[in-house]
This record gives sequence, C-alpha cells and structure tokens, in this order.
Amino acid sequence: MPVISFDRKDFCKLVGKNYSKEKLEELLPMLGMEWEGSEGDEITVEVFPNRPDLLSVEGLARAFRSFVGLRKGLMHYKVKESNYELHVNKTVKAVRPIVAAAVVKGVKLTSEGIRSLMQLQEKLHITHARNRAKAAIGVHDLRAVKFPVTYAAVDPQSVKFIPLDGSRMMTPEEILAEHPKGIKYAHLINKFTAYPMIIGADNEVLSFPPIINSELTKLRPKTKDLFIDVTGTCEFTVNKALNIVTTSLIERGAKACSVLIHDGLSKKHTPNYDVETMDLNVSYCNSLLGVDFSPKRVAGLLANMGFDAKIKEDTLNVSIPCYRTDILHPIDLVEEVAIAYGYMNFKAELPQINTIGKELPVEAAANFIRDFLIGNGFIEVINWDLINEDVLFKKMNAKKRPIVKLLNPKTSEYSVVRDYLTPVILNYYSQNKHNDYPQNIFEIGRVMKLDQNESTGVLEELNLCFATAHSTSNYSEVKGVLDNLMKALKIKYSLKEVSNSSFIEGRVAEIFVNKEAVGFIGEISPEVLINFDLKIPITICEINLSKIL
Repeated sequence: MPVISFDRKDFCKLVGKNYSKEKLEELLPMLGMEWEGSEGDEITVEVFPNRPDLLSVEGLARAFRSFVGLRKGLMHYKVKESNYELHVNKTVKAVRPIVAAAVVKGVKLTSEGIRSLMQLQEKLHITHARNRAKAAIGVHDLRAVKFPVTYAAVDPQSVKFIPLDGSRMMTPEEILAEHPKGIKYAHLINKFTAYPMIIGADNEVLSFPPIINSELTKLRPKTKDLFIDVTGTCEFTVNKALNIVTTSLIERGAKACSVLIHDGLSKKHTPNYDVETMDLNVSYCNSLLGVDFSPKRVAGLLANMGFDAKIKEDTLNVSIPCYRTDILHPIDLVEEVAIAYGYMNFKAELPQINTIGKELPVEAAANFIRDFLIGNGFIEVINWDLINEDVLFKKMNAKKRPIVKLLNPKTSEYSVVRDYLTPVILNYYSQNKHNDYPQNIFEIGRVMKLDQNESTGVLEELNLCFATAHSTSNYSEVKGVLDNLMKALKIKYSLKEVSNSSFIEGRVAEIFVNKEAVGFIGEISPEVLINFDLKIPITICEINLSKIL
C-alpha cells in the first residue's frame, strides 16, 4: 500500500486547527489508514489504494476536516472558463487516446507545496494510474506554454527536445533507449510506430507522455501558474487523476481554469467538477451494520465523510465528491457510514445460530492445486473478475456469445464479467511482456455465465487456468503438467481434438471427465498472440473445477 509523509504543522494549517502528534496518531487511523510512525513533526501514514484522493497532505487534510466536524459535507470547487485550448490530432487515437487538462493559477509553491505535488504525482502514477499504463500526469510552468496546444502522435525521429533535468537534445527514440525514465516505461508505447507528444503553438515539445516532460516547462522557484495535462487509455482514470491533482492545489488557495479539448468532432471543457449522485436505502444500510439509524443520522454521518445527502423518506440521494474514485455501489456508502460512526462503537454480539466452521471441499482441493502448480514452477496471479468485450471476443478471435454485462459500467475497460480465464491470462501476459521469460503462471478464479436455471440468472463457477510462455512453450509440455495434476487429484480424463479459432489447428483438444467436457488445452494461435501484442509462444490449459471437484 502507498505510504505518504507530511509535516504536522503544514497539515494542521490546511485543516484549520492545531492537533498534537499524539492526537493525530489516535484519530487518523479511524479515517481508514495505518499510522507508520513519526520523527519530530514529520508524520508517515499508509493509505489504502482505493483512496487516491488521500495521497496528498491537502486531500488528507480535507478528509480529516470533515471527519472531525470542522467543515462537514460536500466541498464545491469552481472552474473559471478560459480561452486555453488543446487540440487532439486523430493520429493519437490509436496510441494513447484520452487527454484532459487544466490551468491552475496562484499556486503557492512553498517547499511543502512542491513536496506534496511531486509526492501526489508519483503515488498516483503507481496506484490509480497503474504505473502510468492507464494515465500519466504532466505538470508544467504555464509561462513556457504557448496556446493552442496540440496532442498528436509523431514519428519518433522527427522531433528533438531536452528531457526534464537533461542536458542535451534527444529524439523520443533515444529517450526510450538511453534515459532512465524512457527505459522504465518504454514498454507502454514502443509497440507503436508513432509516439504521443504534447506540442505548443510554437512547435516546442512540452511533454512526451507517458514518459517524461520537457526541460522547457520545468517548475522553477518563481512558478505561480501551472498547465497540467493527463493522458491515458481510460477516461475515468484520466479525469479523476486531473480532479485529484487540481482540487489538491485549490486547497492551498489556487484557482482552476478550464481547457477546451477539441478533437475536430467534439468539444469538452476539463476539469469537470460536476457532482454525481447515488441513492442509499437507509434500511439496507441498517441491516448490514446491525444498527437502527434514522435517515437524518445516516445523512449526518455521511457529511462527516465529505458527502451531502437529501432525505426522501427511507432513501438518501447522496452527492459524491468529484475527486472520489471508490464510490461505485451503495455498499461503498455503507462503509463510509461505518467509518464515520467508528468501528469501535459497534457492539459485539453473538450470532443467534451455532455452527462449526470448516474449509469447503472445493477450497481444500483448490489449495492442493495451488501447492502442486507452485511446486512445478508456476506463479499464481489474480486478475479482476471484470474485463471488456474487446478482450473476450475480438482479441481472442472468437464469435460473440451471451455474457454477463454491467448495466452502468464506470469505465469501458471493465464492462462485462469474464466467463472463462484464458483471455484475462493473455491480457496479463500483454501487460507483463517487458518482464523476463519464461513466465509460467496460473489462476484459480471465479467465472460467471448466464443460466436461466439459476435463481439469479447467473451461474458462478470456479475455474483453473495455467499457462507457459517461453520460446519453446508447446502442447506436450503443458499436457505433461495436466497429466501429473490429474494423477495427483486421482481423476481420470481423456482428450478429444477440436477446432478452436483461438488456437493453432491440430494443437488444441477438449478435456473430458466422465464423458463431460470440463476444459481445454492448446497452443495459442499467432493471430491471437498478435492481437495481444505478444511475440512468444504461449500454451494454455483451462479446467472447470466446479465440474470435477
């Protein structure tokens, strides 16, 4: 989990009230973080990854201020409309298509302010932005930026600029090969023939996202106004990152100005501080927490967590802060109520039933399989249950089929529930191709399929998928692992050659147990490997554990 450090006096100034180190050590963990320690006035805390808005001292002070009742309810932030423009060239759509930007004026770049901004940028990149894969943040001295700014993909040898803290002009290609930041993040863009650039009206390079900024726009002691860009592959991540950074600066007295993003077809102003709302049923909240709070009490507790709530009988219409990324379902609001009330205030009660707990047989078998595969040199991975149709069908070279879809997905990247594991394993490989091979991995995870015979209309099953990725990965190698695993489980099985568009013809078979199809094994086809931008043979076996255990 990310760790941040801050000065107690600076924190208390932002909160608006002085607190001793001892009092903060008592109160901050109640807000949902770990106290890591202190040295003098320097305090270090560990923040849960689902709260990127707390990765700056400003965001932490804002949340704490509400929590202790100094300034309860929703914070409203204003954006001044301006004539700053950022033009998006169509060339960048296939490379890194999403961009948002803001101008922030009157920034007080004190030593603590600079430290907090740099720390926030770094921690957001690691957590919320998934090591810059989903978003990358650029912070520039506005004085060096000539508008309108253009975001485009260019030939990697056609431009030169001095990278941040560099001493000589370099091409993007040279930066990826020689600069420490370029080497570290090259895997994010080196698969493309053109690289994303943010260029000023005077044709000066401002930024080479997601790699590095130009020395031209470096923040200096006299910097007071900033141009902030966020580029990426996920619109939700990009917009929230911009909101988190800019509202943190506003907390120090700065003012935000909008930037008009224009791609030739549509226009939008960013940042967008519009408030989203979500309904919370008070009875639902009470039943989960084991309490009997009135709607007014629940609304008051939510106010302590920075929310506004309108009461309508037994339902609250809750306004969600523009910088929160973790409120995806009413259960998340229930958690906020519990934090505000204080977990220490819940009374321990014995359940009204007597049970004897033991491990489920399927879980015991799954743990046995884990030990077996780890002993055979495989590494366990855990992927999200959610994925998108592009990965499930298009990249797998498969025909579309009925699947479980989210009604209102927060992002197009996670819009459906996986119905088997192979696509997410290949997606995992595509995100880790910069690591050394061989990569022999496995996952034991849930999959969900539409089934009208189930009361929910959805059948949840447990699948196993293991795969090898190296220069000599082949069917025989993985079949050997399958043979030994089935012997260890004392399960007899047979194979039948089949045709599957995701695999090499003649190198794929279906797995049968008691004459029932329970999985498959095969070598991934070159076409599918190309779709996932993979250049090394991969062989996969997937088994439905719910059917054989």
